[in-house]
Amino acid sequence: FGPYAQDRVKDTAEADPLSKKELVMRKINAQTIQILVLLVAVVGYCRPAHAYVDMGTGSYMVQVGIAAVAGVVFSARACWSQFVHRMSGASASRAKENPAPQTAHGE
Repeated sequence: FGPYAQDRVKDTAEADPLSKKELVMRKINAQTIQILVLLVAVVGYCRPAHAYVDMGTGSYMVQVGIAAVAGVVFSARACWSQFVHRMSGASASRAKENPAPQTAHGE
């Protein structure tokens, strides 16, 4: 590597505009895509089981599906709210100046 190896590492770090958080998020996103592709491949290539699903199991699967959809909707709303808050330019100092009103349960 030689005596100038540290300079090359510093130059590379300064030239790379991605922060450590962005690199971690890219890695997580890549892993998520790999897991989803693997899941689709496994489910897509399964042989038919010719199994019986009774009414209790079927209703449980419907409940799990509804809960999954509700969870996705709730998560999307929370993420969208954060996104809008960040894009509106609202800062933490403004939030401290104007605290949320207390409800009867929050007192």
